[in-house]
Amino acid sequence: MPPTADLLPPGHVLGRHEVLRLLSVGGMGELYLARTSGIEGFEKVVVLKRIHPQFASRSDFEQMLLDEARLMATLHHPNIVQVYDVGRHEGCTFFTMEYVHGDNLRNVLKTAARKGRGLSLANALWIVTNVAAGLHYAHQKRRPDGTALRLIHRDVSPGNIMVSHDGAVKLVDFGVAKATVRTARTAPGAIKGHVRYMSPEQCLGNAMDHRSDQFSLGIVLFELTTGTRWIRERDDYDAVRRMLSEPFPKPSERRVKYPVELEQIVMRALARQPDDRFESSQEFQLALEAYARENKLALSAVSMGETMRALFDVAAEYSTQHELHKAGAAPGAALGAQTLPMNRSPLAALVVDTVPPTVPGAPPMVASENHSAVLTQQASSAPIARAGLWGVAVLAVVVALGVVGLLWGSGLP
Repeated sequence: MPPTADLLPPGHVLGRHEVLRLLSVGGMGELYLARTSGIEGFEKVVVLKRIHPQFASRSDFEQMLLDEARLMATLHHPNIVQVYDVGRHEGCTFFTMEYVHGDNLRNVLKTAARKGRGLSLANALWIVTNVAAGLHYAHQKRRPDGTALRLIHRDVSPGNIMVSHDGAVKLVDFGVAKATVRTARTAPGAIKGHVRYMSPEQCLGNAMDHRSDQFSLGIVLFELTTGTRWIRERDDYDAVRRMLSEPFPKPSERRVKYPVELEQIVMRALARQPDDRFESSQEFQLALEAYARENKLALSAVSMGETMRALFDVAAEYSTQHELHKAGAAPGAALGAQTLPMNRSPLAALVVDTVPPTVPGAPPMVASENHSAVLTQQASSAPIARAGLWGVAVLAVVVALGVVGLLWGSGLP
């Protein structure tokens, strides 16, 4: 991590962009929440990414950042974060991109585990199908002359999947993506990305195509729907060894009564040989959507948004502009925590028909990624769930009246 003195303080201005607060620090750069201003009171909340100052003089680091910005700027899809602007200020290169008012999937699952809430199966499938849609778009992207870009993300993992409080799902961080358009190319055999979510061919440093990203997303689906990590070992070397030498565990080995049809889809995405996987991420997406239809699971941003707002205690009408004005109109005001109370109905994050528990001994979704959530089946119908809640409420009232009657009859004050 760079020295604290090198980090940009709230109120620091880079061109049209004013820093509001630090979001995170990575190995090569820093992420800030910033406000972009324009004429006639125009303002927009963005994420600003810049190179660490100590790396600013290194042309290779600058080229990597510019490659990422250049690559992302060509991608225009609702499930991929959009790049807005590239600039250089005080010797440091930066670019700005879309701010997703929500959190990454890793933190979503950590929060769900801490609060004892569950993600519905419909929510899990909504997340994965949206990421698959974004990946397919990127994989099929072509240059203006019509030639294939042949883009591979190479780092599909929970930390790079954003979920907004409105239920939108977006893929981020193409910093290690590989495409023929890149200027700074990865050396042969070099491995980049989160090891635990890599395909076998990526672990070996072999040639890859778009189906490598499908394998990584398959791991995300496996972990979302079993509530366990695919591997217990925390050492990356052991993860690679097991990935290359042992069969990938079946979901039914981790969670009893796991749906057979869903397991078939998961295991096809996780096939060791790319030719045995789905032909494309879109085919993967369509298989999951067909499963959802057949099992009457409604995949919806509305349901996902309700779950997100319940997890993070954010009101439905709470937007980035609310954040901005809550911070104060004065320049330099940093955005605070999302503290507006949420007037939740009892159905805000209702989950019923719990999937049977995991098999004893299955590795929990903790450790470095630290995501753990109890997967639950979506309610078959809202009226049934609502009736169940009213029944509990009526029963509670009856019991309370009975207790009052007993106390009155006994003469107690």
